[in-house]
Amino acid sequence: MNDCLCIEVPNAGCCIKPGNIVRLGRFKQERWLVKYDWYSWGGNRPVLGWFLIREKNKEIKPLQLPDLDDIYVIES
Repeated sequence: MNDCLCIEVPNAGCCIKPGNIVRLGRFKQERWLVKYDWYSWGGNRPVLGWFLIREKNKEIKPLQLPDLDDIYVIES
């Protein structure tokens, strides 16, 4: 995986990278692993991109632009 992959978090002065553990404001108790790879979600064909994996049950969630408004890195 490319070590240069990074998404700037608006108004936070930081970025998130694959391997980071984050929290989303609307899921305050959940920890998510940041990934960049091929993934399938919702029965759709695989796509290449950014996604989150919920630590608790391994649920996959695409990382979408509104997520960056309330994302917090808790482990690098």
